Amino acid sequence: MLIASLAQLPAACFFIGLTVGVIGVAPRLAWLPWVILAWSGVVTILGPSMNLGPEIMNLSVFHHVPHLPGVDVHALPPTLLAGTGLILGVVGVVGFARRDLA
Repeated sequence: MLIASLAQLPAACFFIGLTVGVIGVAPRLAWLPWVILAWSGVVTILGPSMNLGPEIMNLSVFHHVPHLPGVDVHALPPTLLAGTGLILGVVGVVGFARRDLA
C-alpha cells in the first residue's frame, strides 16, 4: 500500500510546483492552483460515473498517475508531471527572488 500511495507523489509535486510558480511569478493568481486541484478532484471522482470523454478526463492531473494496485504502470506521464512541477517550482523561486519587495 505504501508503493500505491507513492504513485500519487508526481501529482502532489505538480501541485506544489504550480503553487510555488504562480505565487513567485503572479501572486494575484494564487487562486489558480486551487481551481485546478478542485477540477482534478471532481473529474477524477465523478468523471467515470458521468461517462466523461477522454478529452475531459485528460484535463485531470490525477488521471495521469497510475491507480495502483492492479494496473500497468507507464513511467512517462508521472515523470512528466513531476518534471513539470519541478520546473514550475524553479520558475517560481527565481521569479520571487527577482521581485522588488522593498
